Amino acid sequence: MLIDTPNFQFPIPNSPNMTNNPETAANSNGPLNIMPLGDSITDGYFVPGGYRINLWHHLTNRNYPINFVGSQSNGPDLLPSKAHEGHSGWRIEEIHRMSSIWLKQFQPDIILLMIGTNDMVQRYGVAKAPERLSQLVDDIFGQLPQVQLFLASIPPIGEPLLNQLVIKYNQAIADQVKQRQAQG
Repeated sequence: MLIDTPNFQFPIPNSPNMTNNPETAANSNGPLNIMPLGDSITDGYFVPGGYRINLWHHLTNRNYPINFVGSQSNGPDLLPSKAHEGHSGWRIEEIHRMSSIWLKQFQPDIILLMIGTNDMVQRYGVAKAPERLSQLVDDIFGQLPQVQLFLASIPPIGEPLLNQLVIKYNQAIADQVKQRQAQG
């Protein structure tokens, strides 16, 4: 399952989109293993722990059993599960190159993928960045067909010309998700 995060809303308990029993949200072997995967935003380069802090508390305050997984570990004490695969400065192809190792080792149930900022900032093959992302997504589903993949757009960048690249890239992400969802 591929989900476009700009349109994603956390399901509200007792809604048709979520089980009434948080324990059934986890697999039979324990908590849901969530792999935050991406670059410095996932790593928490500018804000230690980054978005992982609020996500952890949002889900655990609703009694959902979760565990962040990955080979990296950092964040403040208020983030009990510090594991992730956030790699500051890495581009899509660099993450892709290592992804099969991480997926095999950690077997995530859910992957949160926010990637592409460094491709834009470094102006590295910008026109082909959506294609590189698509190849990574294909390989993730090839290795873990049942994984839930949340594909995030990247945040705006203050420099106007660079931000135009970001806008175009984010539209390509949204288009990819719609196309894949239509294909099932």
